[in-house]
Amino acid sequence: MKNQNNPSINVEFIDLPKLHHNDGNKFGTLAENKAIAFNPETTGASILAESNVRRQVADERDMLNFKSVFISGDAEPEMLVQPSAADSIIAPDRIRGQGMENDEIRYERVIDLPDFLPAWFFRVGAQRAKAVCKIEASGVDYKGVSGAWSGTGFLISANILLTNHHVLNSKEVASKAICIFNYETDENGKVLKTETFTLEPDKLFITSPAEGGLDFTACWIESGASEQFGFVPVFRHSFAIKNEDCANIVQHPDGRHKSVVVQKNEVYQQTDTVVHYTSDTEPGSSGAFVCNNSWKLVALHHASRRIREADFAENIKAVYMNEGIKMAAIATYLESLSDTDRNYNAARQVLEAFNGVDSAMGYFGSLGRHTSGASESDLEVVRNSYRGEAKDLDLCFWNIEWFNKNYKQKLKDVAWEISVQNLDIWVLSESSPEAATALVEYLKAQYDLDYDWVASEPDAPSSKQTTTVIWNTRTASVVRKDWPEKADRWLRLNSSDFKDLHELEEAIELEAVDGKIFDRYPGLFYVTAINPEASSSSHFAFNLVPLHLKAMSEGSKRRRFACKILAQAIDYCIKHKNFDDEWILGGDLNATLASGDLEELSKGSLIALSAEDAKAQAFSYLKKPYQSLIDHIYLSPNLVNRTDPEGFMILARERDNTRDGNPKSDYLSISDHRPIMVRLSLVDPQQPKKGADASDDVRKKAAAELAGLISSEPSNDPVGLDSNALGTREEALEILERSRNRIYYDKIADDQNKASYYSPMPTFSDPDKLFRHFHDLVRSTHSKPLPYKPALYVYPWVDLQPDLQLVNLYNGAATTPEILIEADFEIEESEFEGNAMFNCEHVVPQSWFDKRSPQRGDLHHLFACTPNCNSFRGNIPYIEFPDWEEKTMADCGKRETEGFEPKRSKGIVARATLYFMLRYPNDKVRYTGSSFANLLAWNLEEPPGEYEFHRNAAIQELQGNRNPFIDFPKLATQLNFRRSGV
Repeated sequence: MKNQNNPSINVEFIDLPKLHHNDGNKFGTLAENKAIAFNPETTGASILAESNVRRQVADERDMLNFKSVFISGDAEPEMLVQPSAADSIIAPDRIRGQGMENDEIRYERVIDLPDFLPAWFFRVGAQRAKAVCKIEASGVDYKGVSGAWSGTGFLISANILLTNHHVLNSKEVASKAICIFNYETDENGKVLKTETFTLEPDKLFITSPAEGGLDFTACWIESGASEQFGFVPVFRHSFAIKNEDCANIVQHPDGRHKSVVVQKNEVYQQTDTVVHYTSDTEPGSSGAFVCNNSWKLVALHHASRRIREADFAENIKAVYMNEGIKMAAIATYLESLSDTDRNYNAARQVLEAFNGVDSAMGYFGSLGRHTSGASESDLEVVRNSYRGEAKDLDLCFWNIEWFNKNYKQKLKDVAWEISVQNLDIWVLSESSPEAATALVEYLKAQYDLDYDWVASEPDAPSSKQTTTVIWNTRTASVVRKDWPEKADRWLRLNSSDFKDLHELEEAIELEAVDGKIFDRYPGLFYVTAINPEASSSSHFAFNLVPLHLKAMSEGSKRRRFACKILAQAIDYCIKHKNFDDEWILGGDLNATLASGDLEELSKGSLIALSAEDAKAQAFSYLKKPYQSLIDHIYLSPNLVNRTDPEGFMILARERDNTRDGNPKSDYLSISDHRPIMVRLSLVDPQQPKKGADASDDVRKKAAAELAGLISSEPSNDPVGLDSNALGTREEALEILERSRNRIYYDKIADDQNKASYYSPMPTFSDPDKLFRHFHDLVRSTHSKPLPYKPALYVYPWVDLQPDLQLVNLYNGAATTPEILIEADFEIEESEFEGNAMFNCEHVVPQSWFDKRSPQRGDLHHLFACTPNCNSFRGNIPYIEFPDWEEKTMADCGKRETEGFEPKRSKGIVARATLYFMLRYPNDKVRYTGSSFANLLAWNLEEPPGEYEFHRNAAIQELQGNRNPFIDFPKLATQLNFRRSGV
């Protein structure tokens, strides 16, 4: 954005946490560097300063996350002509001065990386550039300042223009803005004729704020614009560009005529939500598109970010990069909006412009994934959606015709579909053990995906069609089970067996058919979703039965009889064999529901998700005009109640199922059966939806009531907080004032709470069992996970000393709580938030757990600590130095690269760290051997006192659980902390 009144804008838009591998997503997330500063108007001259982007040989370019080129489905024409090994490098001994050592001349050579581009590069680029316009806006800008400014925008559909929020921040601004197309010059510098169009925000306007959001605005524009200048196709792909690829930008820098950046424009780094690049921009470039070298839209340019601070003492300059918001992140945010959100309908309209599937999110995207509530920022919604895979399970039933015999020819295409759709479980008909084995091995070799397989008939030869199940081992577990002997006999029936099955004859009316009832034996499998954060009582599991009812002679009679037997077999398993009553049946049943052949399954209390049409709340095929054909899914009633049926019925039919929008390349090129997919999203009644129009107070109260956190009666919370509180400076100070009138530590009441909390105490002494017992206790009672807001949760009550002051954890310096509360809120409200730190120490550094929740806001390891000590410790572990060693000293303690020894509070930090290791055993906490022994020693040498007893009681009030090592310090020596995978 070019701001004519205030050209020097410096604002913190997005706080980027350091993300590493995301176990909830089978592709993982991208590495992300912590932001230091962020400036939406930094010019390109600063961006190239010491960027140190190196051009490496081609076989070193691919990031780990992009092991397979075009993994997200970007199957573009060949872009690079690879040199031979002999032509790739000029040996140093063949170079002398400006010439060669001998007379050998080679007339062609690739220097460093190949720079060849196809001739269509310029033609397609010019076509994309037509859809870019200059936006002239005026009014009250995103900072609340009146003035006029300019920016860039582009068309993404016939009537939708996309730009930044800080270019078009409101309907009022958009209604007065003008969009100037063709604002450019020819090769002789002659200004071309322009066309001007206006926006109609009353028809469509949706925006996400610059601060804490995705900094985008989509607005309705007159249709005449796209008729003359076209639009830029939009795709959901997260992996559309790699580090060191070119980031091409078409823009109106400083409000000037249209310009293009196609050189010195390499991608430096990226995350789930943003991409950083060295492409030049200037004020006025905000809202431009960022494309890869195939001119596929990757991101929406919006700002620049300082990724390295200047060090004047070392004569090191600051390093800046430009930043774009990924289109996949925008799509994820739009999909996350619930039908109660005021922007829901607008979001649906914008989503219609998106094509393809985001392989990082899978076919269903963020649909059905619950976020933490109304207080969550737009950016947090997206991040949590990417991490939300643990709370849902995506299944697909697919008849791949004759895959058993022809898997070698179909393997590549089938694997491509599986890699892109990112589902958890695939149930395949007309498969075989040999075909499933080959498919799993291909997925590992080509896409580095860890799948496993199991077959309904494990010994079936490739000549026989059977059903197989393959699953992503990171997100699900599938185990083959044996049907009970009686049910197994029923499922293996043929006409010669009728006279011997009196127990079945009593349940259903028999009728003669010729040959086997089930030509493909229906296997039985037990599926469990892998969710490391779930307690054993909340694991999501069910019985799965793949079906393929062959269309043989007497087909209708055979199917009716097969359905009768299936219904009776399931009923027998539940009533007589203590099977779980969650069941899913699905596959190719070779009959429409309207035929009546399958009605016995519904009579058996199973619910058909693929009902006769969409009116019956289901789908069978994913793409119109297909309605109810012959592939179906059935759920048991109680499983329907545990899942979110809306999750797969509505948005699924809106999705484009072709490859990158190419109608000649879709599932029908592999099989004439389209896959049927379902997302099973666990219902969480504690999750409020993002609210519609409401004030903060009303929305906060409504969200809390929905979550069951408070009642409509006055709160009985002794501190006056609930775990969903939004929190203001005034609230924090009010809590502090009430705290001063409370008893600091009521030992009698706390002893009663402690006895109740640990009852019954375990009677066994096995270290592994003890660890599991206390892990389950602190996890299951952590009933109110809190956001990271120390000014609201730490300083006003939890961390107060007996004299109601706050003390620096590491050096003992005292201060009043008001000072830290005010300081932290000033940081939150400052435009320079990225340069400052809260006055709070995470005893277990945030980088060790990638700033995930609930770890980040867990009060048991949060303590008051001024930024100087916080920075001095950094993210290194605690250790104890021998007294004779000379180490770097400070008022906070001693440190070297291998560790930090605090000046004080060793017992306190030891117990907090031990709690973290008990509560989050799957996080990689860096204590082993002598460093872990130090923690145990500090814990015993410095036992807890009144301060820690107060903290433990106060934290239990707020988040529900206690630190057992404060209540029982010696317990730490009795547990096996090396245990993992709890």
